[in-house]
Parts: sequence; structure tokens; C-alpha cells
Amino acid sequence: MRSKFLINMTPNFEFEKLRLSEQEKATIKKLAKEERASYGIAPIGRDIFSLMNSKENLKIIHYDFKNTSKNIDAMIYKYPDSVYTWILINKNKPLIHQIFSLAHEYFHFKKDIPNGIDGIPCDFHSTNLREIKANRFAAEFLLPTEAISNAIENIKIKNDKINELNYLYLILELSSRYCIPLDVCHFRIQDEKLYDTKIETNFFDNQIQNITNFLKEKDPFSELLSCDNNYIVNDNIKLLQTLFLEGKITESDFIEMANDLDLNEPFINSVIEQKNSQYIDEDTDEDEIFTNLRRP
Repeated sequence: MRSKFLINMTPNFEFEKLRLSEQEKATIKKLAKEERASYGIAPIGRDIFSLMNSKENLKIIHYDFKNTSKNIDAMIYKYPDSVYTWILINKNKPLIHQIFSLAHEYFHFKKDIPNGIDGIPCDFHSTNLREIKANRFAAEFLLPTEAISNAIENIKIKNDKINELNYLYLILELSSRYCIPLDVCHFRIQDEKLYDTKIETNFFDNQIQNITNFLKEKDPFSELLSCDNNYIVNDNIKLLQTLFLEGKITESDFIEMANDLDLNEPFINSVIEQKNSQYIDEDTDEDEIFTNLRRP
């Protein structure tokens, strides 16, 4: 069964173009092109989960942020004494949003974590400059300029010029093929300034809710709009166990997360016992352990 759809598949992502210099934009574009070099102009889309799982010292977790007070789209953090960086993807967002989230967090992994920042809770609506840069990188990384240019040229060959209807077709085609939110795709087309789209922009802005409602039951958007994600390697159980045994999360947090993953009680208790045995190992010498194990 499909998870419930969000009312709007296209949340507002903050790009604030005027806050970035042309040099900053060019640097981000260059990094995005380098990082997607092996794909050329082919879509990364759903492959992003296996791609990021292949990165050394990077771990991806499908996490439930429903109990947080903030609007967290995703989060990245690294403990100072750990070699691993963890990316938490909000499982309550639609798949198309989760794909963008992972690309966004990858920018932080490349540019911010190496500079000593331990953790970043991310809100894609934020006007924080660091978030704006990560949003731009994700948009460029998922949808390269050449792909937009080729799609526009194909439409011009068939229709001579861009009008409201085939502009909508352009966005739907690129969004579905590259698995990128509609408004992010819209931003990319406008940002590249490949042709004058003033009329089409107004049309799209005015009709976006109707378009979204129409797409909710249409393939491939039915999957992209769903919160289901079958592309993350399901090692969350192992990661949760490791975090608890290393003392990164409390016992109550461990139990709550284990219940969210539908883990059975015997497994939960066995991990807690394993954790408690560590304390015995650290605080008690061998003779005392055997003394405590002996029957009276």
C-alpha cells in the first residue's frame, strides 16, 4: 500500500539568487558537474541512494522527524571522534523530496563537515546562506544545464517556439526523468536563462496546485509523491545498534527508534544487555565478574 501523499509535492526551496555572487554560483556549478561526471547528462534520480552509500565514511539513515519541533527536511552530523558522517533523511517527505535532500546534504558533506562543522539540521525554506548554497548545488547536481538545453531544443524542433503548454510539458518531462521537484525544475530552467519564459512562468506559478493535484495518481509521479522509499539500503538496524552501543544515543532513544523500526522485544533487550555488559567490562575486574556469576 502506498503511503499517504503530501498535499503539495513541491515545497518552496529557497534559492535567493541575489545573495550569491556570480563567482559563488560558478563554483557551485563546477562542483556539481565534477561530482556527477560519471553520469554525464544522464539522470541520477533514484540512483542517488546507492551512489551515496558507496561513498567512504558516509552513512545514510531513513529517519522519522515527526516528533521534532522544527521543520527539518534532513540532517547531517559527524561526531568529533568518529570517522563516519551520518545523513538523516526525513522519511515523512515524498520520495522526490528525499532525493533532493540527499543531494543537498552531500554538499554539506563536501564543503561544511571538512571545515569543522559537526552537525547541520536542514530546512530548505531557510534563508541561511549555507542552505541556499546547498539547495543550488542539489538542483545543479540533479539536473545539469545540458539536459535542460537538449530538452528545450527538442521542443523547438517540434513546435518552433515555447508556449505555455509545452513549457508545462518541459517541466513535467524533466521533473519525472530527473526526479527533481517541479518548482526546483522550474527554478533551474529560469536560472539558466536559455530563453524568455515570462508568460510561461506566470502560467506555471498560477496553476502549480492544480498541476500537483492532477499528478498525484499519475505514473511516475505516483511513486515520486509517495513517502515510500525502497532505494535506501536497509542497514538502519545495524546503524541504530552501533549508535547505542557507542553511547551516541540514550537507552530511551534507542527503544523509541527500535519500536519505530518494528523490532521485536527480544532483540531490543539483547542489545540493551550487550550495552550493560560493556559497563561490566569497563568497571569490574575479571575476578569480581566470576564472583558475581557464582551461585550462593
